Amino acid sequence: MKRLCQWFFIIAYNFYIVGCLTTPKVVIGPQNFLSPQLFPSYQSSGRILLVNEGQKYTGELGFSLSENFELRLQIFAPIIGSLLYEVRANHEQFMILDFEKQKYLLEENISSVRQQWLGTDVSLTELSWIIWARIPKIQFQQYQGRMVDNEIQLDLEDGVLLITQAPNGLFQKIQKKINGRTVYEVTIQKYQNIEGQLYPEKVQIIQQENRSRLLLVMQDIVLDGQTAPLSFQPAQGMVTYEE
Repeated sequence: MKRLCQWFFIIAYNFYIVGCLTTPKVVIGPQNFLSPQLFPSYQSSGRILLVNEGQKYTGELGFSLSENFELRLQIFAPIIGSLLYEVRANHEQFMILDFEKQKYLLEENISSVRQQWLGTDVSLTELSWIIWARIPKIQFQQYQGRMVDNEIQLDLEDGVLLITQAPNGLFQKIQKKINGRTVYEVTIQKYQNIEGQLYPEKVQIIQQENRSRLLLVMQDIVLDGQTAPLSFQPAQGMVTYEE
């Protein structure tokens, strides 16, 4: 009897451990894409591919977007780990730090600058919706979001965003159109389950006019972590691209 009781507690304990290690089940629904609140900060590592105007950057990714919309996107050399390229941006400023060429750029964060240097004209607000695959409800209302023929539509200041839902209720494909012309197209190819919530793992953004491409593979996601305030001072020894 004593041995039977011991086996009972061993089995019960093993079931408890397995239960603790099992990833929580994801709740799927048609309104999953609406977030009841604004997003906290977001950080991740992973891999990146950036193709723009004949130039190609590929390597390890460092990505952070604060709740105040301060973006830091870093490209590290594979294996070696040295920092090759960095983008820093908030709603007002846009900075490129090219560590291979020891050059930098500091401009106003406007459409033409983003398109020239990233190859993709995605605003910080739009980028936050992409990496979360959700839209805060207050912003959904602000941009007159609605469902039309099973497609989510938002009226932006410079165009319209058309979003196709995935079976999980989040985003599968996003198109931005201006005057009927497709500006960029986003495809979320894979999701990952983090504590019972789904987040994009593989995101591809293609600019239609020049076929520029940005591929992000998000891993080790940290939500609501601390992010250091951005500095828009170039690294020591760097000169502008014009010099």
